[in-house]
Amino acid sequence: METLLTLVEIVFINLILSGDNALIIGMASRHLSDVQRRKVFVYGTCGIIIIYVILASLASVLLHFPFVKLVGGLLLIATAVKLLTSAEQMDDGEDKKSKTVRKALFVILLSNVVIGLDNVLSITMLAKGNFPLMIGSIMISIVFLVWGSTHIAQLMGSYPLLITAGSLILTYSATMMMVSDPFLVSFFIQLPFLKTMLPTIFTISVLCFNILYVLKKKFVYFRT
Repeated sequence: METLLTLVEIVFINLILSGDNALIIGMASRHLSDVQRRKVFVYGTCGIIIIYVILASLASVLLHFPFVKLVGGLLLIATAVKLLTSAEQMDDGEDKKSKTVRKALFVILLSNVVIGLDNVLSITMLAKGNFPLMIGSIMISIVFLVWGSTHIAQLMGSYPLLITAGSLILTYSATMMMVSDPFLVSFFIQLPFLKTMLPTIFTISVLCFNILYVLKKKFVYFRT
């Protein structure tokens, strides 16, 4: 009974921690047809489970190494920017759509490698080293997460502004991860205000980039 309660607790906590994952899956698959989206969800579910299983045995060690969170955060910000720009570049044609499926899977799996480190560390602590319990909770929560992101993808297809909002949330979360990197701890002890300000600065910078990118696209369109 205690094991079952722990399993429910870990699944619940992982779903809460995985809000960014759902955003990424939804944004990456928003332009796909229903058939293609189902493929992405099936392959993505399997891929994310494998990634989390691998990370489960590495998370407690990796997160103490300097630069892991810093580099991971930069990769997530790059992903957020890429998702914003791809929103303006919808591909047409079956051949291009097949590439989009691969691109969606690449974005989803790469982002989960980065985000999964923090999530898996929390799961490892809650499971108290019980590896079967940890793996079981990961599999259950990832299935819920991936298939629940279907609604996010549909909403983003109907309301493009949600893509911008999702990318900004992702940027903020990524910067929060970066400022907690062990390499930067001593630096932020001397400048604590900068640690608080950086997530906002990065988020505003990405928003400004998006505005300039959209204006440039419209300017080119009107000139042609």
